[in-house]
Amino acid sequence: MKNNIAQKNIPQGWNQTTLEKIMVENAKSKLKVSDADNIGSYPFFTSGEKVFSHSDFFVKGENIYMATGGVANIKFFNGKASYSTDTYSFKSKENTEFLYYILLNNIKNINKQHFSGSGLKHLQKNDLKKNFILLPSITEQQKIAEILGAVDEDIAKTQDVIEATEKLKKGLMQELFTRGIDHTKFKKTKLGEIPEEWEVGGFENFVNPEDKNAIKLGPFGSTLKKEFYVEKGFKIYGQEQVIKGDATFGNYYISEKKYKELEAFKISAGDILISLVGTIGKILIVPENFERGVINPCLLKITPDKRRADSKFIAHLLKSDFLIQQMSQKSHGGTMNILNKGMLMSVMVGLPSLDEQQKIAEILSAVDEKIFINKKLKNKLIFLKKGLMQDLLSGKVRV
Repeated sequence: MKNNIAQKNIPQGWNQTTLEKIMVENAKSKLKVSDADNIGSYPFFTSGEKVFSHSDFFVKGENIYMATGGVANIKFFNGKASYSTDTYSFKSKENTEFLYYILLNNIKNINKQHFSGSGLKHLQKNDLKKNFILLPSITEQQKIAEILGAVDEDIAKTQDVIEATEKLKKGLMQELFTRGIDHTKFKKTKLGEIPEEWEVGGFENFVNPEDKNAIKLGPFGSTLKKEFYVEKGFKIYGQEQVIKGDATFGNYYISEKKYKELEAFKISAGDILISLVGTIGKILIVPENFERGVINPCLLKITPDKRRADSKFIAHLLKSDFLIQQMSQKSHGGTMNILNKGMLMSVMVGLPSLDEQQKIAEILSAVDEKIFINKKLKNKLIFLKKGLMQDLLSGKVRV
């Protein structure tokens, strides 16, 4: 797809035309985004990513829905649907799904060249329609659309599995952190009903009371200025490792002398690192094969007492809605949630035995593994689709 420039090296049997000559525009909608009733059975497309619903429809069959305000996004749907006034809807005179994939493959170019204006950018439709596109025969268009559509179907199915598993995990967490495993007798507490064998307590119950650094905020920023960084030495752990969930990420280091000065902030295998600013619920367990180092001011670390607490259990607990809600209520950051040690120490939880903690962690980790595997599969499918689009829509690979 080229902007106002005819292409050379056209694949054999393909034709070149403009988008304007191949498209059929649907009528402009009079519906506002706020008109979505979200109880109807018809999808309601807008300029945003989310698809709402409406009780009425005014197009059917295969159609393309393109945002006209903000940034470019494009959707395809085969069936009865509605769309808002800020959505540009059209179809192809030949194969609409194939045209959708042509446009999707060029979405970055469309956003860059055909969205303009001061403030909120808008789609310049007349410029867009002048773009040249390459079209194979209708038969080949259909085959290409079927191949890419099948991959999209697999991506959607995988996403459904991910969402269903995440929903299952939420339910399991609520059950396991309040009811435990195989308990028959419960008692009433300020947290609600919990097993009789459990007590209610705070995070101090998970650490060695004699270890004054067991729950530790990172040092003041002035003690870890960039002027103290060295090329190699003892690693500085911060939000970047926690957000990525990867202790090997990053390459900021301090000298051995500085490390000894900051020994109170050193990490150990099994420590739980918590991001303090804007990312409540982001947790990293320090692996066995970690680089020795210290936390920076953006982290809080918990060193569990292995005689009474399981690191994985605590990590799952810190990610639970129950605990996040407690900490969010105490956050002072407004739109950017900010944690501190006081907030963490003020929350109360049910305290299972170490053996039960490990069993709960094992169940939740198994669910996490399923989510991880499916997210990995989804990423592979997205990568496959990208490669197929480049090959099939350029005529490099023929079908």
